[in-house]
Amino acid sequence: MSCIITPPQLDRLYFYTEYTGAAKNLIQTMKFRSLKSLSLFLGSLMAGIDFPPVDAVVPIPLSKERLIQRGFNQSYYMAKVISSTKGLPLEHLLLRKLNTPAQSGLNKKDRQKNIRGAFQVDRFRGISSIVPGRILLVDDVYTTGATLNEAAMTLKTAGTKTVFALVFARTPFDQN
Repeated sequence: MSCIITPPQLDRLYFYTEYTGAAKNLIQTMKFRSLKSLSLFLGSLMAGIDFPPVDAVVPIPLSKERLIQRGFNQSYYMAKVISSTKGLPLEHLLLRKLNTPAQSGLNKKDRQKNIRGAFQVDRFRGISSIVPGRILLVDDVYTTGATLNEAAMTLKTAGTKTVFALVFARTPFDQN
């Protein structure tokens, strides 16, 4: 029923594995022990996933505060490997305009509220030819879809026609 009230903005989600066991441990280790090299490894695994043709690969941006705290944006390094492997442009089309609290520990409704309005399209990147095309968003985890849906909505509001997402891990349906 919630899909009818708030339709999803993603045209399709692609993922490497489920967010359980070893995959969950890898992501938590990468993020909370600041292991940039692990994000490159996970990106190389994700690069093996087939997805439709896209015009650009776009990482989910972190806020400046979170970037300073962690020391790197894992989504950027994953996207960098994917774009390089697939021969696609890596574009920073989105800016994180709000420093939102971490999504972990929040339920679906609170995640949606927390992330609402967090992104904007970076109009200074010369993206007029890219925004109307097909975009592949890259992030580490899909839990409820709040972050990726908000990013996709931001891109579609700017004129993007199709937004796919590729994540390393997706939370099993019975857990979100």
